[in-house]
Order: sequence, then structure tokens, then C-alpha cells
Amino acid sequence: MRKLLVSCALLLPLTACKDNLSKQAANERGAIVEAQAGASAAVSEAAQALAAASAPRQRGIADERLALSVMPENYLKATEVKSDDGAARRQSLQLISITVSNTSHFSVADLRGEVTWTDAKGVDIGSSPFSLSGSLLPSETKTFSTSAGTLASPGTVQGVAVRSSVTFRRVVILS
Repeated sequence: MRKLLVSCALLLPLTACKDNLSKQAANERGAIVEAQAGASAAVSEAAQALAAASAPRQRGIADERLALSVMPENYLKATEVKSDDGAARRQSLQLISITVSNTSHFSVADLRGEVTWTDAKGVDIGSSPFSLSGSLLPSETKTFSTSAGTLASPGTVQGVAVRSSVTFRRVVILS
């Protein structure tokens, strides 16, 4: 009997220790599950914040005004760019007429830019500055020319061009 009591006395602490280990493991599992849930919630919140920050925002009229002053070529579209026909025979290019459309919500004036002439191989031959007199209302399209006195383009470029591109560098916003 004594052996039985000694055996029981030894088993009780082992059982108690095993119970403590089981409880500790359960507590650790619970803490891990809780930490995973917290991390998952944090990741979800971060993803939502990133999506909100990445979503396109409504651009206001002040944004357009700023964009027009910084990058007028995004709102001013040039078409019908013409060079001096007589100069073409001398292989000299000079801007004499240009049609410009204003796609912004603002009236503009004192437009300045640069025309770049490109040959048949796609190589830039050269460029020259120009300035336009007069104003351009929102959504208006107007032709400016040297003969009307609304286009000044003092520079000439030597070569034969098949294409031209126009870049607006400066604009005065009227309204």
C-alpha cells in the first residue's frame, strides 16, 4: 500500500504538471489566434486605406487652373500647322499659320510655344519659338497667322519636314 501511495504521490504532480502544460498550450494557441485576427484586421484596414488613397479623386477647377498654367499643352491642341510654302522650296521652314483649340474651362491669352519640324525618317530637323496674340475662350478653336498679325514666329529651320509638333510653354489665364 505504501508503494501505491508513493506512486500516487508521484503521479499527482505529473498530472498537475500535464494539466498546467495543457492549459499553457491552450493559452498560447488562443494568443496566437488573437494575434492572427489582429494582424488580419490591420492588413485589411491598410488595404482599405491604400485603395482609398489610390482611388482617383475629383479634380476641382483649381486643379485645372494649376495644370493649365504648368502644362498648357494638355489643354491646348494645335492642328493645321503650316509653314511658308515659298521657304519650302529653299528648304527653309518658318511657321506662318496654326489652329489652336482650348479644351480648358478658362479663357487664355499670350500663348507662347515651340514648333518642332521632323523629317521623313522621324528625325527632328529643328525647332523655333512662336507667340500668339489675342485670346482663346474655353472650348474655342481659332486660327492664328502671320498675315493676320496674330502669330509671330521669327525663327527658321533648314531642311525638309513631313511633320511638325507643337509644344506650348506659356499661357496667361484670363478667367
